[in-house]
Amino acid sequence: GLRSRFWPKEWHVGFVFSMGCALQVWSLSPSAWPSLLLLVIGFGALCAMSCSHITAWEVVTVDRDDPGSLLNAHPMFVRRLSWFDIALGLSAMAAAAALDQASVQFALLSVGISALGLAWLHDRCDQFSAEFLRVTADFGLYTPLLFFVFSG
Repeated sequence: GLRSRFWPKEWHVGFVFSMGCALQVWSLSPSAWPSLLLLVIGFGALCAMSCSHITAWEVVTVDRDDPGSLLNAHPMFVRRLSWFDIALGLSAMAAAAALDQASVQFALLSVGISALGLAWLHDRCDQFSAEFLRVTADFGLYTPLLFFVFSG
């Protein structure tokens, strides 16, 4: 339908996952909401990109035959996934450089590094199995955990 053509499931999953991750923090510290908003958007975009890559790499028949799938509804986006990764990575790093809160800087830096890593991986995706690509894309979503490891 229109919803899936305008806003594919991969993007929906990415942003819902990001919001779900933030709910625990927001429930314990509602005053943290404004300072976390940029991080939630950045992480949501990273999750959406990860899901988009997995769809592009696996190309299952269901997605190929569905006119509302990411592959068919947004072919230009799929063809330029690496460029969107690079834009996200550089934007996250620029935001990190512009902000003065160390914890937010580190989290945005981890989003930027993961996004650039997705671009690198996508440009070499024909060298790896779909399973390896999926695991690597999912692993990239753990980079914000570096924030907790190195901020203590």
